[in-house]
Amino acid sequence: MKTKTVILLSSLLIYLNINCKGQEYDSSYLKLPEYQVDSCLSELLATVAQSNKQYYSDKYFYSLTFKEGKKTRYMSITPGMWSEARYVDYGGILKINNITFLFRGDFQQDSIFKRTNLPQIEVKLRKEKGDSDKGAFFIEPSLQGVYYECKGMPIYMEVYTKGKIPNFEMKVHPSPK
Repeated sequence: MKTKTVILLSSLLIYLNINCKGQEYDSSYLKLPEYQVDSCLSELLATVAQSNKQYYSDKYFYSLTFKEGKKTRYMSITPGMWSEARYVDYGGILKINNITFLFRGDFQQDSIFKRTNLPQIEVKLRKEKGDSDKGAFFIEPSLQGVYYECKGMPIYMEVYTKGKIPNFEMKVHPSPK
């Protein structure tokens, strides 16, 4: 009888260990202030969202990372899943036609991002434990280059989505020989 009990308990523990998603994820609830972006950037973000609707359902959001360097600003946009977020250190949110952009990095210091007086929005993210950069180096950007439409320093931009971004094109300049 003891052997059967031990075997049943061991089997149950193995089953729970394999099928319990709670061990693979940490959930975070974030209350984020809502932002607007300057008109120099709003058309680009709306186009990114619109051109990729067929690929990303409401299970996805766009992660926008913004950094400010000495001579250039840097912006990266990648899709993320609410249930398997690569990052949870977001500080702002933007909604464009029911599409969500979550902001992280130095965006609060730049005048192209304007905080609204609207109530904060609560979002739930589940951060996947383990290698957060899996597959990150195997994706070609759908848009990449320097963006000069906004006042101030130019923005070096990389957008990683499945769909092409119409009305914006990547210009690749040949390297000098």
